Amino acid sequence: KALSPINQVDALEVATREVSIHGLHQDMDGFRILFLTDFHVHPTLSEEYFGKIVEESLSLRPDLLLVGGDFVSRRWHLPLACRLLRPLWLHSAVYYVRGNHDFWTRPSYMVRELQRHGAQLLSNDHTKITRGEGAFTLVGIEDPYIQLTPREKRRLLDSMPEALPRIGLVHTPEAYPFTRQLGCEFTLAGHTHGGQIRLPFFGTTVASVSQREEFLHGIGKMSEMTTWTSNGLGAFYPLRVNCPPQIVEVVLRSV
Repeated sequence: KALSPINQVDALEVATREVSIHGLHQDMDGFRILFLTDFHVHPTLSEEYFGKIVEESLSLRPDLLLVGGDFVSRRWHLPLACRLLRPLWLHSAVYYVRGNHDFWTRPSYMVRELQRHGAQLLSNDHTKITRGEGAFTLVGIEDPYIQLTPREKRRLLDSMPEALPRIGLVHTPEAYPFTRQLGCEFTLAGHTHGGQIRLPFFGTTVASVSQREEFLHGIGKMSEMTTWTSNGLGAFYPLRVNCPPQIVEVVLRSV
């Protein structure tokens, strides 16, 4: 708050974009996906802030809620995260992958919490998402934290319907090459927090991975695959400059 209005650490925004998917059935046109990632629940950010995330997300009434992991940074904040985020898992369709901080703390803790409410983990796996006569394959990859071996890659490719378009869900843009190899046309990631500090002429000044600027935040392209790296919702430290936390809303369009 001391740096407001420069500091955007709690200046939550909804970033909406239409994404065209080749071969998507007309019944899926207008299908709305909400992507939430990198909560990093911590007392530094108020309970009111996380309540705002929950309220805003549920008010958007998405068809599908996808979660990109990193619920906390420290294991002793897991009970707090469960309490504050629990209303999200009551949505009828929730799928998620885990982030590096989840594996560094207690990787099974949030899995048990989310499973109690029907949310499904996609750990180098896939599922079919349907509406009416339309469908697409949702592919969730946890590599590099759980390795996607050549054998596992072949199993995934052999088990996915060839006729359906594929959308990827990962924690880090480091996994974009894997979803591209698996035939995804669009993939969502987080992890970078958008850099948290972005300056004119310099761009992203802080990032947790070595990637091209287009993969650190926002929309990018990897061959024929479109990517969207979210700014995320939490923070490594309570400072964001020109990089507000965001709820990502994707509206699918058939082409």
